[in-house]
Amino acid sequence: CLVFLVTIVVAFTAHLWLFTNQIPNADTVVYTAYQASYTWELSLGRWFIPVLGAFKANMVLSSVIMVITLFLLGLTAVLLVELFELKKRSSQLLTGAMTAVFPTVCAVMVYYYCADIYIVAQFLAVLAVYLSRFHKWQHDLLAIGALTICLGTYQSYYCMAIALYFCLILKELILIKIDYKVLFRHMARYLLIGVSSMALYFIIREISLQVYQLSLASYMGMNDLHFSLSMLPDLLY
Repeated sequence: CLVFLVTIVVAFTAHLWLFTNQIPNADTVVYTAYQASYTWELSLGRWFIPVLGAFKANMVLSSVIMVITLFLLGLTAVLLVELFELKKRSSQLLTGAMTAVFPTVCAVMVYYYCADIYIVAQFLAVLAVYLSRFHKWQHDLLAIGALTICLGTYQSYYCMAIALYFCLILKELILIKIDYKVLFRHMARYLLIGVSSMALYFIIREISLQVYQLSLASYMGMNDLHFSLSMLPDLLY
């Protein structure tokens, strides 16, 4: 797919310097070749990062990280093109290029040791929205799973999924012009996917904290991030 290849080429050209000449910061200085512990990530509620780290044998290899990151960015661009049904070649290629150099992607690349892991979260956020567009319960379950793992990897990309859901709703409303009753049903499904994935994430988070005998870190108010069914009326309001 041309979009896939263009995304990889643009990303490789834009971010090669960061992978070959790492910018020193507190995290990259600590994790230069091997990440032995994921206690900090677990205390931030990112319980799926140790699983992803295990696939790499906890090694920090810039060449491997670069290949994984470029591949996932290419897949993400393809999903975005399919999600919004872009027909013009120029729009498709521009989407791929923007995906490769989007500000959040550039920011992640500075912390190269975990770039591939955070891009996994971005890919899962886009995948969840892409699966939701089929409006079948099997796809909805897969979307909940993808969004739950996204949250367990890097919570910020949950907001990306929400933004894409809004874009999808606008597309259905303005471009497709579907019936309002159908649109409301779609919105209800999207809301159910979002709430279910969030609830499932918190359940797994609490289990992981108990298993590893950890408590949530106070970093960026992470220990104040919680969810209960009693919060639903306020959230919906």
